[in-house]
Amino acid sequence: MQERNHDEQLSPQSTSESDTNDDSNTTAESNPPAPMWKRVWRWFDLDLETMKMMAKGALPPAIAAAINQSNSVAQIYTTLGYLVSIMAFFSFAAQPRARFVQTMTLNILGVCLSAAVMLLCVYCAVMSRAHSESATQTGSPTSNLEMNYNSSASAVIAVWLCVSIYLINVGRALRPQYSVTGTILSFFVIVAAINTLQIRHMSQGEALIKRMIGAFFMGFAIAVGVSLFVFPRTHRKLCFKLTEGFVGKVKTSLKAQGAYMRRMRRKNLVFTCVQETNVSTAKLSPKEIRATNSPEAKQLKLSTASLSETFGRMHTELEYAKTEFAVGHLDVHDLKRIRELLQSILLPMNGMSTLIDILKEVAIRAVGAQDDDDPEGLSFDDLQAERVAWAKVMDSLVNSFDSLAETLEFALDHIYIQLRFGRRRKRAEDTEKGSRRPSDWNFVASLSQKIDDFDSSRSSTLQGWSQAANVDLPVAFTTDVSKDPQPTMINHFAADRHRRKNQQRLCLVLYIQFLTWSTARGVLDLLVFADVKSKEATKRGSRLILPGKRSIKKWIRNMWTSTDSMADPTITGREGTRTIVHLGEAYNKRKDPEHLPAASYLEVIGDQIRRTSHFFASAESAFGFRAVCAVMTVAIIAFLHDTQTWFLQQRGLWALILVAISLAPTTGASVIGFLGRVIGTIAAGCTSIILWYIADGKPGGVIPVLFIVEFLGFYAIFKYPQFSVGAILFNVTNLLIVGYELEVTKLGKETVASNGQPYYPIYLLAPYRLATVLTGTFVAFIWSYFPFPMTTHGKLRRDLGAGLYLLATYYATVHSTVEMRLQDEVFDPRIKKSPAYRVEKARNKAFAKTGIQISKLQVLSHEWEPTIGGRFPKETYHDIIASMQTIFNYMTLISYSTRTFSPASPLFSASAFPSTHQLFPILSGESRTIPDVEKPWIHNFRIFMRSLDITTHDITSMLSLLSASVTNAQPLPPFLRVPAPYTLGPDLHIIDPDVLGIEHVAEPCYAAFAVCQVASSLVSEELERLIGMVKSLVGEVDFSFHVERKPERVTTWRSRAGTSGSKNTKDSGGEKRIDLSNPNGRGKAE
Repeated sequence: MQERNHDEQLSPQSTSESDTNDDSNTTAESNPPAPMWKRVWRWFDLDLETMKMMAKGALPPAIAAAINQSNSVAQIYTTLGYLVSIMAFFSFAAQPRARFVQTMTLNILGVCLSAAVMLLCVYCAVMSRAHSESATQTGSPTSNLEMNYNSSASAVIAVWLCVSIYLINVGRALRPQYSVTGTILSFFVIVAAINTLQIRHMSQGEALIKRMIGAFFMGFAIAVGVSLFVFPRTHRKLCFKLTEGFVGKVKTSLKAQGAYMRRMRRKNLVFTCVQETNVSTAKLSPKEIRATNSPEAKQLKLSTASLSETFGRMHTELEYAKTEFAVGHLDVHDLKRIRELLQSILLPMNGMSTLIDILKEVAIRAVGAQDDDDPEGLSFDDLQAERVAWAKVMDSLVNSFDSLAETLEFALDHIYIQLRFGRRRKRAEDTEKGSRRPSDWNFVASLSQKIDDFDSSRSSTLQGWSQAANVDLPVAFTTDVSKDPQPTMINHFAADRHRRKNQQRLCLVLYIQFLTWSTARGVLDLLVFADVKSKEATKRGSRLILPGKRSIKKWIRNMWTSTDSMADPTITGREGTRTIVHLGEAYNKRKDPEHLPAASYLEVIGDQIRRTSHFFASAESAFGFRAVCAVMTVAIIAFLHDTQTWFLQQRGLWALILVAISLAPTTGASVIGFLGRVIGTIAAGCTSIILWYIADGKPGGVIPVLFIVEFLGFYAIFKYPQFSVGAILFNVTNLLIVGYELEVTKLGKETVASNGQPYYPIYLLAPYRLATVLTGTFVAFIWSYFPFPMTTHGKLRRDLGAGLYLLATYYATVHSTVEMRLQDEVFDPRIKKSPAYRVEKARNKAFAKTGIQISKLQVLSHEWEPTIGGRFPKETYHDIIASMQTIFNYMTLISYSTRTFSPASPLFSASAFPSTHQLFPILSGESRTIPDVEKPWIHNFRIFMRSLDITTHDITSMLSLLSASVTNAQPLPPFLRVPAPYTLGPDLHIIDPDVLGIEHVAEPCYAAFAVCQVASSLVSEELERLIGMVKSLVGEVDFSFHVERKPERVTTWRSRAGTSGSKNTKDSGGEKRIDLSNPNGRGKAE
């Protein structure tokens, strides 16, 4: 066995290559090529669920087009019938139920409010026309609408149009998630305003608004019916599907972890990463080392990133799932509990992916290390003995991981079935296939036994290494190497530098063991929960699940207000104790540096008045004003005497609509949107002509082909969201062109031309639509840059500053959490309104906001935008965002690992109290009675941890400083010092000399201490890199200077002043560098 392992270590590359070749040959022989339709299916990345949603989205406009062929419907809506299909499309019936209901509610309320405003506009226009015209001109009403220009009415309509467009676009900027509602309201306002130009009497205006409301609500009603009864889709089902996907991706990630750990065993990375003579990194720069990834490392990072993405989507869907009515066996509290359990699995798995970066940083540190303190090093025999010893450690670690991972995969399959994601017959099929699977009632006991075996192997593995390497591991091994007593080591093993290397290796091994153990505990928690809920579902069956009053109120409030409210800072402490907890300033409302809090009613009224001025000075108000200017650029043609008739006849209405809905807050989005709209409109012009002549203009054939075209248009909306703007315009343009021709077929040319627009056949109408759409998008594109551009790059910089501030906030909550967990007083976060609950809530909120902000930055940094002037430092921004993500992962790891230090945590009992393996109350999250007596070791360990500065407020201050510098584009102050990671103090031996002895290595707190030590040191190192990158962006307030004296070159007065009094020297071989701040003359050149 040893010979085989030794040969495998000597030739890992050839072995892996041969394995790969064998696998590929076997696969090629056993797997015949797939049929053509399957390859096309895979190439388009289609699945049955996506096909259903594409059909569901395309069905409402097709139904609306068919309904308009009814005589009763066509007589009601006449020339406005096309609005039914467009509103049915913009309702997006494929949305999940809760989100659809929320959007539809806003659409209905918005249309009602817009109808009221436009009725007022009609009334004002009619009254202004009546007062400006003579009595002979305002005689009896005429049945036919005729073109009759009136300057007063046009001016009034223009004013109402400006106000309406301003308010709608301010709302779009304030709530980007309601941009579809803003588009619908823009349709209503513009169509009503342009048609009001022809209205001379209020009865005509009321009839117009009534028909428009009917057309809009008819489209909404069709979409509601399709949403509720055709392939019904709820957020609960999405949560279940995402949970199912999460469980499957956990299995994939476990396999990737196993592959990477086997690579670590082949390469013996734990041993070689700290060696200065590491051949794989000695010739590489730090940047090259960080950029290099093995296939196993890439797969591990990709699988973990996919896992995080799935969890983030589930977090979003759960907020809507709380408000849904459903029938099932899992209520809202169960869904929240599932999310918490999945998070307890995700965090340690994310930590395992950071192991790749940790090994790189350790290797970079080893390559740049100095050998002054260890000049002789180890002999070849000692080095080989230690290499073999660490290889045995890794071999034992990988074997125990593989054994545990196999059981975890079985447990995840069991969870999949118990939570009713899979069919029950799958278990019988697996039994028939002979799969090795524990019995139905032994999953919890089996996995618990595997975790216990893994625990026992942790200490035996390290003790085996210490015996094989002839190393005794007293407490001094993990403390300051300069303190006595010294560890007992043979020969050169007593060197300080060698001891530090073994400390690093030991921390890496403990890091891997702790995260593996934590992942297994998280799966065990989910396994117990799934078994309990499965038994409850068997007894009780499905039931009606209603949302709570609080969820409904929160849902309604979040539709209109921001969810960024702060908690009430007044708190007196826990009941039954004399402890009074004073919360920090962050729990209060943010202070105004220009105003004190209001102390009287007049000051409160003054604060409200100031909010109005702040609103008009905001960026959202500026965007609304920009939208008004862009709309009036085209609309002015409709309000002038000489051009009004031409505007109406040439379909200028659609150019106006495209201006209103094409404006984007940033120029980058405008460029992409402009190109997408052009391509989508050209494609729609071609497809509309093709589909019309395919069916020979017969409605019975045109409508099914229209459904197919809309169906294909939804493919880009679902699969390529970045091109959804062009895909939406493609669908809308098809509906406009084909809908108009269907109206002509149904109503006749005379009726269609009664509104002043001449009839055009489809081969002329499509180019007209193309011209109007291109005009509108081009005007919107120009106003995105004029008078000044709101660039995507500027938004990225501001959002980056906001992200750094959120990162500082999250670290501050982590710091407070760690301090609270180390207190003697038990702070239970499960007790509402307790200090621990408040801190836990603030930390979870900061965690969610920071993760979302970093994801937004990653998306925003990849948006393309033309640059005027110097090149945009895109690489630097990418590196900063990646560094923020790395620091965020390390902070999360510190927060997660320190749970073992808190007496209120279920994980604490594993170290604190003997014989506390009480699975069900611990894993189900229920409250338990904490014994009064702790083990002496854990008591001393907690005292020892309180003496350390695991986290420091200096990092919060540094991140806040970086945020302010990036946000305001101001240079950094000079000589910024990164807080050093915590060190073990001299009081350790006074507290307990054996508190970090090797006999306690199996304790979760011991391993968590190693994780904190690794993570905190890497936070400091990554923060130093982040400061350097931010400094390269904004600069530094540094007025120091360095003098360079070169031969045969005229010096300036500064260099002469700096070298006055010194002897001039000449060096023909090069330049001499002088640093005034260094008395030894060894300076640096900048």
